[in-house]
Amino acid sequence: MDGRRLWVDPREGPVPCVVFLPGSGDVGLDLWRAYDRIAPLRAGVIYDRGGTGWSEDMIVRVSEAHVRDGLEEEFLARLRDLVSSFPDRYEGLVRHAVLVDLADPRRVQYVSEWADEAALVAFAGEGWRTDAVTFPDEDAYLTGPLVLRHHESIEIDTSGG
Repeated sequence: MDGRRLWVDPREGPVPCVVFLPGSGDVGLDLWRAYDRIAPLRAGVIYDRGGTGWSEDMIVRVSEAHVRDGLEEEFLARLRDLVSSFPDRYEGLVRHAVLVDLADPRRVQYVSEWADEAALVAFAGEGWRTDAVTFPDEDAYLTGPLVLRHHESIEIDTSGG
């Protein structure tokens, strides 16, 4: 809207809830957890000024697993159970998802987006660039070690200007 990005949450609730993120990306990231807990009860709009909040460049970590035949559902259930608490446990985790390849459901990725390197160090340790984070007995589900990649998330200007 007028060169500004609005993130609109279409959930409906009894009273609209509007959260303005005035800057300082850390504030925006901290407010996300509170907003996410309130959002099931209220509709919401989050205003993200360019260069603040989620407009900051992020580090995207992708851990790809190749799951043994027949263990896909069990692996996914275990993975979802283990990572579901990560947003509460790791400050600086902006968002995360488990992705399953539509062409080959044995290829599963855990994608996490991090505010900065310090947050990744807190999650994965000093060797975060090369050391995968695994769960006990994970190798029993996999055909080989996790493939780990990191990407920089760069904002795309959609304002047309």
